[in-house]
Amino acid sequence: MVKYTIILLKNQRKEVLKYMCKIYAVASQKGGVAKSSKVLNLATALGMMGKKVLAVDLDPQGSLSICSGVENPDSLTHTTYSLLNAALNEDELPEQSEYIVPREKMDVIPCNITLSALLSCILQGLF
Repeated sequence: MVKYTIILLKNQRKEVLKYMCKIYAVASQKGGVAKSSKVLNLATALGMMGKKVLAVDLDPQGSLSICSGVENPDSLTHTTYSLLNAALNEDELPEQSEYIVPREKMDVIPCNITLSALLSCILQGLF
């Protein structure tokens, strides 16, 4: 399992950067515009180039999770829902191995329908 780390630099003149991270977001409110397909293809291509890729599924339908080969995302204990919920409640996060699903060319943090409940709570101002 690859450890993913984001380091905030206080001084730009550091000799060596141990980790560098780029974050890409693919988002649109409209459904059916191939967001999950684009992410899957981009993540796979970057993985084939030797890059370490973590794809985070934030779609309650779990399209990226299913397309990337995560089996039965609805039965998973830890998904983006549980991670975001823990972060909002300032709870301790589980070990990375409990929520990152390794795939051939990338790793995935899966999602399922439970995320829609959290989104509903956020929209109602309950957080």
